[in-house]
Amino acid sequence: MAAQEPNIMQMPNESMQWKTLLLDYNRLTEDCFIDCVHDFTSKKANKAELTCTKNCLQKQFKVIQRIAQRIHEFQWMKVEGMEALTVQR
Repeated sequence: MAAQEPNIMQMPNESMQWKTLLLDYNRLTEDCFIDCVHDFTSKKANKAELTCTKNCLQKQFKVIQRIAQRIHEFQWMKVEGMEALTVQR
């Protein structure tokens, strides 16, 4: 039996999604680092820097979750609208 070949059309899309995810992650961490870390005189981050970073990341994740929720709501409304049009015909 021949081995299953990966879907060639799907591979670039998945690769692009991973690239986008990693770029977003890097941008998020860089933004929080720039906003929160200002003292480079010690090896470890101080308590204020850690708290700032934690708050920054939590806020960003909440925003991302809210955006994803709204996108889902809009997609659901679109599906319901398409179903309503189908039923009317």
